[in-house]
Amino acid sequence: MTNGGSGSCVVTFCVRVFAFLLTVGFIVLIYWAIFQPHHIRATVELATLSNLTVSNNASSAAAVSYHLSLSLGLYNPSLRVNIYYDTINAELRFRDAVIGPAANDTSPSVFYQRSRTDNDVKLEFDYGRPGVGVGSDVAGELEKETKSGGAVRLELHVDVRVRYVFRMFKLRQKPRIWCSLSIPVRMEGRGSRGFGGFLTSADLCRVKLTVSNNASAVAEVSYHLAVSLNLYNPSSANLNASIYYDIIDAELRFRDAVIGPAANDTSPPEFYQGGKTGDEVTLVFDYRRPGVAGELEKEIKSGGAVSLELDVRVRMRYRFRAFNKLRQKPRIWCSMSIPVKAVGRGALAFGDRCSVKY
Repeated sequence: MTNGGSGSCVVTFCVRVFAFLLTVGFIVLIYWAIFQPHHIRATVELATLSNLTVSNNASSAAAVSYHLSLSLGLYNPSLRVNIYYDTINAELRFRDAVIGPAANDTSPSVFYQRSRTDNDVKLEFDYGRPGVGVGSDVAGELEKETKSGGAVRLELHVDVRVRYVFRMFKLRQKPRIWCSLSIPVRMEGRGSRGFGGFLTSADLCRVKLTVSNNASAVAEVSYHLAVSLNLYNPSSANLNASIYYDIIDAELRFRDAVIGPAANDTSPPEFYQGGKTGDEVTLVFDYRRPGVAGELEKEIKSGGAVSLELDVRVRMRYRFRAFNKLRQKPRIWCSMSIPVKAVGRGALAFGDRCSVKY
């Protein structure tokens, strides 16, 4: 009888513990559904580049030296949820090649952010001579951009560890921030071999949470994609209406998740186009990145097509005879549905017309 009574008590205790945990979980779920935090928003407010030099000769390994300081604005759009920033790790890239493996200084590196407030984080990359070693092809492309008199296109990658806090509840997340920097540069002055420039405003950065397919690793997406984008100027040739394409920036997405923050190669990166003419721009994406692997893997294995989105931002100048040039920043969206085989390969011979917005 005694053993039977003990067993009954144990069962009753387990049932009560389970009911308690179920109730707490339900309450947390309800609170989270009502006060679900919004993703942080990030913007590069200011960037200063100086002493940019590229060493690329046969006698020594290619290297890049520079100093870059920038202000990263972080905004918490949630109405009732506060955020603890525990770690902020940043790296700088040029066409997916790491030229700044870590920021030399991050201020503040740890802070608390209330709801509906913004904070500026100062990041500084100081890589003087001998600089950061890079491939000769990367050094050649960077040297070409600096000497072209245009803009140097860099990518800022920031990994953050945060805790969303609502009263007694906390949720840990690891958002990843991608910022595209297009900094106009020029020779800094007499006696200087370096280039420098300023960026006073930038587009909103992309913020995505890292997704895990299992408990031990972050899901990854690796691929190589070459796209031929046809740009057509419908203006009449008799009117002498021409277009100068100054900058072409492209990124690749899958279901609104950025899987290619910038094209590794754009050819040609800039060109002149007359009226009633079409020109093709080749965009190459070659990446191995965190991403929404579960949904993408499902589409690949279905034997159907992978749906991707190409987002292209262009800076160009319209010119009509003797009239002054009109500067525009059109944005191009292209939806691609590429049939793939089990090995993850496929081709799209033609696609629908892209949409263009100004």
